Amino acid sequence: MSTYRNGKWDIYSQRGDVSFSDDFNILPGVGYFIRIHQGTVVNITGNKLAESMPLDLEIGWNLVGIYSPDASYTADSLLGSIIDKGIEADIATKWDNGKYYDFIKSEGISYGNDFKIFETGGYFLRVKSNGGRYTP
Repeated sequence: MSTYRNGKWDIYSQRGDVSFSDDFNILPGVGYFIRIHQGTVVNITGNKLAESMPLDLEIGWNLVGIYSPDASYTADSLLGSIIDKGIEADIATKWDNGKYYDFIKSEGISYGNDFKIFETGGYFLRVKSNGGRYTP
């Protein structure tokens, strides 16, 4: 399992009862990559949030999970919503089937193929300047 925090990757690996790196907390609003070996069963439990999860977006790349029970987003509408809040974000990226897919919104022009944002997915957002708190 890995996540991207403060400009670096945090990675946790375990095989059987042996851990190969430092453990870290799973936090709402943060995106994670999880690799599960074929045939392994994993049960993840928790409580569904009652309201949108605010994100603290820093300048640079942020790996986030977007949860908003009152709205649905695509990469385009998410970037537009973030920009409307005064945070200069220009790229949304997803990982799917071994490839990264980018959607870029810069100076009113959009590039790439828009994609749906799922509440169970993790996405990279690039913030160029004016980082801050964003609530979807």
